[in-house]
Order: sequence, then structure tokens, then C-alpha cells
Amino acid sequence: MGFALEIFMRAAGLVIAALSLLVMQGCGEENARKKPAGSGEQSGDGSSEKCEADILCIRVKPGAEALLASLETFPGIELTLSFDMTLSNLHSSAALPAVFDLNASTVVDVTSLTPKDTKAAYSYNYSYRYGWGRRNVTHAEGAVYRLPFETGTARQVIQGYNGTFTHQGNDAFAIDFSMPEGTKILAARDGVVLDLVESFIGGGTSDTYKDKANAVRIVHEDGTVANYLHLKLDGVEVKRGSAVRAGDLLGYSGNTGYSSEPHLHFDVSKRIDVETKSTLPTVFKTNANSSGETLSQGTSYTSID
Repeated sequence: MGFALEIFMRAAGLVIAALSLLVMQGCGEENARKKPAGSGEQSGDGSSEKCEADILCIRVKPGAEALLASLETFPGIELTLSFDMTLSNLHSSAALPAVFDLNASTVVDVTSLTPKDTKAAYSYNYSYRYGWGRRNVTHAEGAVYRLPFETGTARQVIQGYNGTFTHQGNDAFAIDFSMPEGTKILAARDGVVLDLVESFIGGGTSDTYKDKANAVRIVHEDGTVANYLHLKLDGVEVKRGSAVRAGDLLGYSGNTGYSSEPHLHFDVSKRIDVETKSTLPTVFKTNANSSGETLSQGTSYTSID
């Protein structure tokens, strides 16, 4: 995702002359989308604020001798975020660009800005991009996942690890379950709702459908993120920041995005950088092995509590 906020000020009265905002969400497999943005709040002292509802706020506020820039995340939101500024007649106390691993409900001071020439005009603008989840997290040893569909029902794995269609490279440890559209999708592990998308309509294997899958993302206690993809239009039943337990209803399966047939894509990942995530091996509770089994392509598995 990329955001740019340009604020032009004249030193004499610190009068804001113009403001422009550009918003673009473009996170590869994480559903690129455009959306409108509000103008935020600005005042004559040079302060500004831009918030994405339920995700994060970026603020620039006046201090005793400098403008102070900070980030604040909302409850349940964990991000890897890159932040940069372009400055005219201002000095940054911190080296930029900088990358931050942000926990939920965290305030981080980014930098302070001081005029180089107090008698001359100055200006600043900033930009930032982020990816869901943090870097350098460790998958909990012994984590066993619940199959993400209703107890007593069986679903076939139509693409497993290192699948020839899409499960390669950083996506090698993903799993696709075959299921009719409208099938209940249940949480595979306890966590908090990090992100959700439910506005996409179509699906197919042309490039136009890439990054257009409806999805729910759950962040776990260890910082890893479970991705549930290809849900139906308006098929999400949870809210960002809500706590869920394994077995809770997340939404309904569909065929949105880059998809050859109705199914659920499931993976657990950690962040490599702002742009890239890496999937992690997972084991599931099954009839054959309630303590955890690696799923195999072509095999059907029955969900148990």
C-alpha cells in the first residue's frame, strides 16, 4: 500500500496552502485495491493527522522546538511498515526511510523535524507502505491447526505443498481445499482478525483476477498470520480487531480472485519485508492423527474438534 500526504507551509504564519492525498493498496497476493481518503486534520501550527480506520494513524505534531512524527496502530493490528519523508529546509533526527515492526496498540516515535533556516519557508511530505504481520516471528512449536470447515465434514486437498499451479516459492506451504461456494469457513487457530476483504465479485485464471480474492487474515499469539482466501462476495462474518477461537465462523467460501474452481486457500505466514510474506509448514488435527498431521494433495480429510 502506498500513501502520500503533501503539506506546503510558509514559515511566517505556518499557513497551509495545499494538501493532496493519494491512496493505493497494492500488496501483491494481499488484494490490491484503491479507495478514497479523507483529508485528515491540519492546523496552522503545521500539525497533521492521517488515519486508516481500525488500522493505524500517522501524526505530525509540534513539540517545544520541533515537529514530531509518530505512528499508532489500532488493537489487533500488526504490521511491517516502511516510512519515508521528503523535506525542504527541515532536518530529520532519524535516518529515513526506516522500516518498523509494529505490534497492536503501539505508539512509535519516528523522527523530529527542525528547520535549518528559521527565517525561510519549509515543507515536508511523507509516504508509507505496509504488509500484514511482522518480520522475525517464530511459529509456535507444537502448534496444531483445526481443519477450517465444519466438524464431521470431509474436504479434499486439491493443491498441497509445492503444488504446480500456484504453491511455489514463498507460497510453497499453502493448502487448497475443494469446497462448494457458500461453505462455512471456520478459524483454524485462536487469534485476532487482522484484515478482511469481501467486495470482489469474479474469479478466474486470467491475470486480471490476481490480487482480487476476498479474504480474512488472522494474527496468532506468536505473530504468524493465517490467510483464508477466495471467499464469496459479502462473505465475511467477522470484524477487524475481533478475537476469534478455533472453530469460530469467519465467513463463507467462494471463487473470487485468481482461482480455477471454488475452493479455500489456506496458509500461515510471516513477513519477509513490506512487500513479501513467506508461508510456513503447518500440521492439522485429523481422524488419523489428532496430535497433528501434514496434509497431502489428493487426500480427503474430515474435520474433528
